[in-house]
Amino acid sequence: TAGIGSNPLRGIENRGGAPTVGRRAVLFRRREDVIAMEQITLTARPRDVVGKQVRQLRRQGLIPAVMYGHRTESTSLVIDERELRQVLQRAGGNQLISLQVGDGGAPRMVLLREVQREPIKRRLLHVDLYEVVMTERIRAEIPVVLVGASPIVKRGDALLHHGIEAI
Repeated sequence: TAGIGSNPLRGIENRGGAPTVGRRAVLFRRREDVIAMEQITLTARPRDVVGKQVRQLRRQGLIPAVMYGHRTESTSLVIDERELRQVLQRAGGNQLISLQVGDGGAPRMVLLREVQREPIKRRLLHVDLYEVVMTERIRAEIPVVLVGASPIVKRGDALLHHGIEAI
């Protein structure tokens, strides 16, 4: 494991020209250049059921989803709820996910664009996935996480106001 202050990306060339903040902001120009620091995978199946019939899917433990992108046709999908919850805990909205659609074909790199939840019990209702074209630049919000505390703040002599939460 990497120690405090060590750079887990030491010796890796950042060809995308983007700043490297933590492990998640590294952009590369080719699909083969994606570094699998924490490879998150998700499997989905194509979905034919639309409209109010998706309630049946949710009762079966399946969540409806849609995948779209810059050069991609919109595709209706269905994802296992348990697997999706695990991915949501690990990925957030700014980490690439390797999505395997159906039994064959190459995995697609996607970002979670929107997660819809039931307002009271917070159950998953629907997920939007944005397919990333690995040769194009995208804008993504990367959270800034400060580690440690100033000795002055620890003593209680000052307050630290975080002026920026994301870049």
